Amino acid sequence: MLHRRKRPFTLAPLVALTGMAVLFSTPYLVGSHLYAAPTPRYATVVVHHGDTLWQIAASKTAADGNVEETMDGISAANHLPAGSAIVPGQHLRVPIN
Repeated sequence: MLHRRKRPFTLAPLVALTGMAVLFSTPYLVGSHLYAAPTPRYATVVVHHGDTLWQIAASKTAADGNVEETMDGISAANHLPAGSAIVPGQHLRVPIN
């Protein structure tokens, strides 16, 4: 009976595949550009008696802007749950575009 000897495990195929992956992906990675999102800017508004979130958002929205988007931005920036009330003296962060 002839017994075949097992070949020892080598890393050569893995090293070759890794080298090919680096070789073929480098031109793509060098030519790509990564852009960071702009840092949001905020204004602080103090809530007065009788103010509503809609009024505050409307006063801070540009003429061609969307008041609902501004309201969403205020709610997100201040971690306000949907339908939550604002109270006089409260400081709100309002996103500035």
